[in-house]
Amino acid sequence: MYRIVPDAASLEQVVALPVEALSAYAEVLAVLELQPWNGRPQHEDNPGAAVRYWSFGPDGRVRSYT
Repeated sequence: MYRIVPDAASLEQVVALPVEALSAYAEVLAVLELQPWNGRPQHEDNPGAAVRYWSFGPDGRVRSYT
């Protein structure tokens, strides 16, 4: 299991999320602790790249990068 430790800039962005996105964000964090590589690659042309993202919130409009 992984441990997620957000930095100060990330925490500021979380505070700014709309209320309706917070539960979805919490779900993303729970999944990231178990399977961080299950996110989509940042660039589809490079599926093995180290940067992944997860869409969440209303209509999947918010992205979380790992």
